[in-house]
Amino acid sequence: MDGTELARRVRQCKSLDGTVLAALTGYTDEKNRALAAAAGFTEYLIKPLPAEKIGALVARVAETIGASRAA
Repeated sequence: MDGTELARRVRQCKSLDGTVLAALTGYTDEKNRALAAAAGFTEYLIKPLPAEKIGALVARVAETIGASRAA
């Protein structure tokens, strides 16, 4: 199973609603971005990925989790 199929299956599972899915790929074209979005990825990251971008993604996810718990 590839990542796109995994994303599709995760999106079909209601208990995983709100899960952040990040595609990490070497493909930079719009076709692959669109396929990833259609599969349910919320982030599209291109290799090589600088550590700062990973940190920023983790911070955004943590902020989202914190906000949803506070609500």
